[in-house]
Amino acid sequence: MNKLFARSPYIIEVNESSVVGSKLELFYYYSGTSVPANPQYIVQKLIPASNDLKMYYDISPYTREYLKFTTRQTVIGSASSSGIVANNNNQLVKLDVKRYKETTSTNYTLLDTTTYYCMDGYGYYSEGANPQLTSLEFATDQMASLPEGTYYYKYSTDSAPATVENDRAGMLGFLGASSLADLKYINLSSGATQIITNPFASADLYDVPTVWYDYYADGNKLEVWDNLAVGSPTLLRSWTFKPKCEPKYTPIMVDFVNKMGAWQREFFFKASTNNIDVKNVEYNAMQSSSLSYNTLEGQRKGFNNNGEEKITCNTGFVEESYKNVIQELMLSEKILIDSLPVMLDTKSIDKVKGINAEQPINYTLTFKYAFDAINSVI
Repeated sequence: MNKLFARSPYIIEVNESSVVGSKLELFYYYSGTSVPANPQYIVQKLIPASNDLKMYYDISPYTREYLKFTTRQTVIGSASSSGIVANNNNQLVKLDVKRYKETTSTNYTLLDTTTYYCMDGYGYYSEGANPQLTSLEFATDQMASLPEGTYYYKYSTDSAPATVENDRAGMLGFLGASSLADLKYINLSSGATQIITNPFASADLYDVPTVWYDYYADGNKLEVWDNLAVGSPTLLRSWTFKPKCEPKYTPIMVDFVNKMGAWQREFFFKASTNNIDVKNVEYNAMQSSSLSYNTLEGQRKGFNNNGEEKITCNTGFVEESYKNVIQELMLSEKILIDSLPVMLDTKSIDKVKGINAEQPINYTLTFKYAFDAINSVI
């Protein structure tokens, strides 16, 4: 599988002998739809020089136009359904790239056609060009949106995840799993299990509940297996999801698009504060009369009054590895706080190492809501 993470440049090369130029045809389409008859984009180049025939194309900017995030974190299993569904909210787009060489002016020969699975993720500089995010792979060309580890979600006796979306622990994105993977939920208290056999019908992106609907009070381990039901089963990857009850503060739910380009849900469990900054334009008002004006009028007035609200959140004590989650959150271009869009106001943090920590690690972040307090949409 060819994976394209569009927030980093993705370079395609054409390097052929006896050519004067090249072109690419880009065909974008979503899962369940056919390849379009005509390309959405055609990009062309001439060779740089007669002794330099390498031509490079960055196709990421075109790809990002087709990646949208209109829904998130809604899936949940039940007694009658696994809750595992093919993602249908444009977080993944397929791309067929046709490469052509230009042998003489306007005469093109098709070199090859390649299909890419594209998401709005990125790689770090240290991961090199055209990153494939192999650290998230659990088998060849099969990957999940979270690294292995332990994750926490809010839970209390009042939680109703079966019916209240904001009480859910979130989901994992599985890309390219096809029919090779089986899933197993293991209750952390009773040891009860729920096995989902071959839940992935294709190599597309699937949304998987992180916690089985009946295990919320105890938490569960989620394992991905190869051939769990037959043959010689192999454990490929596992994650642990634990409930955390916060008796004093109201946990803040944070959804963000992570490094892979999939939704990730985290909770800031400790104290949070809200504030509002109000702005307006002041002017000197004309009095009704210079000799006998009404003192209720005032000498100055304001107009275009509006406000910008912010919220400051604390994670509570976390492990050293949580700095990676914080970094991905800070680099995200799509963040929701309790289902409302926000932008990160905090621009710098110290990524605390446990050996250097003078006290238990807690991260404090400030977000500003991405809309005015008074509706000003026109």
